[in-house]
Amino acid sequence: QAEAAGLRALALASDDVDALQFMGLLRQVQGRAGEAEQFYRRSLAIVPAQPGVHFNLGMLLYGRAKYRDALAAFADVLKVKPGDCDTLLMCGHSHQAIGNAAAAEQAFRQALDAQPGSIMARQCLGGLLADQGRGEEAERLLREALAMNPRERRQIATLQQFLGVALKQQRRSNEALQLFDAAQKTL
Repeated sequence: QAEAAGLRALALASDDVDALQFMGLLRQVQGRAGEAEQFYRRSLAIVPAQPGVHFNLGMLLYGRAKYRDALAAFADVLKVKPGDCDTLLMCGHSHQAIGNAAAAEQAFRQALDAQPGSIMARQCLGGLLADQGRGEEAERLLREALAMNPRERRQIATLQQFLGVALKQQRRSNEALQLFDAAQKTL
């Protein structure tokens, strides 16, 4: 029914940017990524300043491992919504996926600056720093994130695991093992 409504709206007005975005979302949910991308791009060709459509396109491209294209879409979001935390986090993940740790760190730090109370920004930056062997910096961020009492068990376990890695790097193996065990029990 939703698909029929979206197609009817486009039959009445093929340049309806909302209907194009809706059909893009619908196709994305249906797993029809190529068609979803076409709908998003058609919508953006009509009205380029649609941060939500750029973000959805970026997420679609990221999910298809087209990280550089995703970065371009996320950059378009930031032109309209500078400092958007979620977009900056996805920029960081995209940079990380293509092996640009410095740019990933910069994006994660910008996300944290934009939203200082973000547990996820601390998690992403802390995880990256732990991956880089910067255990002391990672430990501080990850302990801050855990102290903010995240609600989701999966996030708690991820933070515990990252913190365990950071402690292991500092040769604090007993503490690290306790955190790895806690992460297992949390899940």
